[in-house]
Amino acid sequence: MRVLVWDLHEFVECLGVLPETDEDYTSHTFTVEKDGLRLDLTVFEYVGGVYIDLRREGVETPVFSARLTDCEAARYVRDKGGEFIEFAPEGSMNSRRFDEAFRVPFGVRVAVDPHIKVELF
Repeated sequence: MRVLVWDLHEFVECLGVLPETDEDYTSHTFTVEKDGLRLDLTVFEYVGGVYIDLRREGVETPVFSARLTDCEAARYVRDKGGEFIEFAPEGSMNSRRFDEAFRVPFGVRVAVDPHIKVELF
C-alpha cells in the first residue's frame, strides 16, 4: 500500500479553502470556485490517490478529469512561476527526495491564483 507524502496545511495555504473530510478521515476534498470554474481536488492519502475534476458552471460532466494512482508525494511550491501544488507519480522520485531543489520530471501541477490552472508536465 502506498501512503501519499503531503502536508494538509500547505494545501490549505495554496488553495485557500479547508477540505471536506469523509467520516473515516480517508479522503480530503478541496473545492475552489473561480471565474465560472470549479476545481475539486480529492486526496486519498492512505492509498496514494489524487482525483482532479475541473467543471464549468452549467455543464454536468467535468471538462477535465484525472485520476492519479500510487502517487508518491505532493508539495506546495512558491517560486517565480507562481504558487502551485505539484504531484509526483509513482517512480518519479529518486530515493524519496522531494525537497525544494528536486524537480519532478513529470506529473501534475494545480494552481488557483490568479486563476484555476491544471497543468500536465
